[in-house]
Amino acid sequence: MIAHTVEQRSDAWFRLRVGKITASQAAKMLAVTKTGWSVQRQDLKMQIACEMLTGCSCQPHISANSAMQRGVDLEGLAIGAYECHQNTLVERGVGFFEVEGIAAGCSPDGVAVVQVGGRAVKGLIEVKCPTTKIHLEYLRSGIVPAMYEPQLLHSLWVAGPEFEFIDFFSFDDRLPEGLRTFWVREWRDEARIQRHADAVSVFLDEVQTEIAALLALRWEKKYGIGLD
Repeated sequence: MIAHTVEQRSDAWFRLRVGKITASQAAKMLAVTKTGWSVQRQDLKMQIACEMLTGCSCQPHISANSAMQRGVDLEGLAIGAYECHQNTLVERGVGFFEVEGIAAGCSPDGVAVVQVGGRAVKGLIEVKCPTTKIHLEYLRSGIVPAMYEPQLLHSLWVAGPEFEFIDFFSFDDRLPEGLRTFWVREWRDEARIQRHADAVSVFLDEVQTEIAALLALRWEKKYGIGLD
């Protein structure tokens, strides 16, 4: 794993993500319908292919709504709440992790070392600051929401075996004490991680096939003329 110490959402951070399958995209990569792979997967495949060809980000621009912006603004406070909850300090600003030689990466919200059974264990933190309704749904379910499972698994795969767990932590400061936080720890499962790595490999092979098909559309190949 290669760790880049850059500020998340900075220009440098966005450049590092170009042409890579990231943790936030893992669910789209695995999305299926009753008849097979979803349109989301195909769209993501084309996005990654275009980024590899151009070296530029091809992600659609999404303006932050009030809920999204609130999540960004509250991230620091949420991590502070996690630190109190776990009685530890979080290493923030870890930037971007990538797998050496593979077009894949992740941007954890933090790294923490916690005491488990008398030993220090290193793990990743994934923080969410959703709407109150969604946060309470997390509390009722008591499990990691299914939509985030691929993201957590992808992050553990990218980060490597030195990270033994990933904590999903949801925070809402508008609620009374006792309801403000929701926490689930997922331990590293090498069998699941290998299955995910295999799925990424299949997806990236499909991206390369897409790139080859796109390159075959060049005018000089199709019509026997150049564009000099």
